[in-house]
Amino acid sequence: MLDLDAPIVPGQRAAGIALGARAADVLRRAGTRAFTEEPVINTCVQVPTGILRYRSAAVDFWAEDGAVIQVMVRGDYRGTIQGKVGIGATLGEAEAALGPIGEDDVGNPSASALPGMSFAVAPPPRATRRRDPTDAGLATIQAITIFPPHP
Repeated sequence: MLDLDAPIVPGQRAAGIALGARAADVLRRAGTRAFTEEPVINTCVQVPTGILRYRSAAVDFWAEDGAVIQVMVRGDYRGTIQGKVGIGATLGEAEAALGPIGEDDVGNPSASALPGMSFAVAPPPRATRRRDPTDAGLATIQAITIFPPHP
């Protein structure tokens, strides 16, 4: 069973799924129908990467060579980072609780002091086609992804 209340620990675990855990063990604990499996395709050359993505209603995880390499929580997930920031919080609230918000190496918002995690956000309510930096703190967190911190 997935733990939708488990803490989110950047660079380590979310939903009770630890980075490095065996995907088969996660699937066995969650139940056979909890996840759907799909191969990750390299879109440039249209070939499988060897990575599998497992999707569920509130938790996705990716596995390579049978080991979990990334976990994403969204939707009805209730766990938080440090008991403070979870799905539905704004980037402003995340910054107040976790410190400065920067970007990871692919441009996703992330807490600078917490390597190994990033946010996916919905545009601020007042967003326009022209990006207004004063609106950035109003963007709502829709998903939180954890992964091994980059060296």
